[in-house]
Amino acid sequence: MKKLTGIFHRLILAILTVSSLVQCSEEKLPGNQEEQKEMEEQEEVTEGVNENVDTEKYHAYFGTTHGHTSYSGDAQKTGNTPGINYQEAKKNGFQFYIITDHSHYDTFTGETWQDTKIQAGNYLEDDFVSLYGFEYSENNGPNGKGHINAINTTDYLNALADGMWLDYFYSWLIDQNKKTKVVASFNHPGLDQYNNWDYFSTERREIITMLEVINGVSKSDIKPDSIIGKNHYKSWLVALQKGWRVSPVAGLDAHSPNALRKGEYRTGIWAESLTKEAILDAMANRRTFATYDRNLRVFYWVNGREMGTVIENPSVLRFKIVAADPDGDKEKDRIRKIEIIAGNDVVVASETFNNHEVEWETELSPDFKYYLIKVYTQKDARQPMAYVAPVWIEK
Repeated sequence: MKKLTGIFHRLILAILTVSSLVQCSEEKLPGNQEEQKEMEEQEEVTEGVNENVDTEKYHAYFGTTHGHTSYSGDAQKTGNTPGINYQEAKKNGFQFYIITDHSHYDTFTGETWQDTKIQAGNYLEDDFVSLYGFEYSENNGPNGKGHINAINTTDYLNALADGMWLDYFYSWLIDQNKKTKVVASFNHPGLDQYNNWDYFSTERREIITMLEVINGVSKSDIKPDSIIGKNHYKSWLVALQKGWRVSPVAGLDAHSPNALRKGEYRTGIWAESLTKEAILDAMANRRTFATYDRNLRVFYWVNGREMGTVIENPSVLRFKIVAADPDGDKEKDRIRKIEIIAGNDVVVASETFNNHEVEWETELSPDFKYYLIKVYTQKDARQPMAYVAPVWIEK
């Protein structure tokens, strides 16, 4: 299993140790008790993070949240069974793989649904997590259109059946989550899909925790050295501004085994272990990033809080960002730049690098409702190689 090791490990420890020493040496002024209290709280949280990283609490795992088999009508002729899908995913380095067939085709039945669940259990191993769900594909409206992956549900819905529109589906997800751990993802969204991101509630927001910033349909001519996958970054920004707290994922959207062999982009997840429960927990808590690279990893803290979390009433935002690509022999995998983004794609801070393993600390005032991270490598100066989960600010 891929873990935080070597220089990347020491980088994080060094960042956190220096931070703690600086904080402890600062004079605490009685006239600024609010900031003093916040600094003390950060020391406590940071010490916990330091310990967690040292004991390898979180590990970076790479996979995809979106895949299809021949049980989807648009992939029926491929002969791509759930078993073949899981086998190819593991063979090609995926550490987790989620089958999410379209549930509205005639080829998707109660029998195929049960078979997918059985096969997911059969291929669940110590070094590979096989998950299942279905893709709710509302193509007709009239109360909004869009595709959503529902992961680990006990049952499924046909989005094109009478009354199964988005508002109903969102409520259904909440009911499913009372039976078992359920997470969901907005798939390859347009700027105004889902009835312009309607039917929002804070409870629904805690189920739909992800959005496909990178998505690609499988094609036979995919080249491993090409940056591929359609980009939905702008739609992500719209969703965030509408109040949805979604972290980025990369959905391979494979309809044939060929995409598993050649597709480069991955969903990165920071989880406590490579288990079904831990992967679902990481997705529910938004510890995700979407990357065009197979093994680029990024993690960051703000005021000692992990990426994907909510920070309440901060007077300052102290960012600690670490990023690494283990392919030290590849010049194109050197990290070129990291940007901190807020609001509607506002670059509020940026730093340049030329290394495979980097760290960056900076402070910002909490002027926006959320902040996210973009990472660039030497492969492309204009296209981010990774998008990392936001933190949200509440005042």
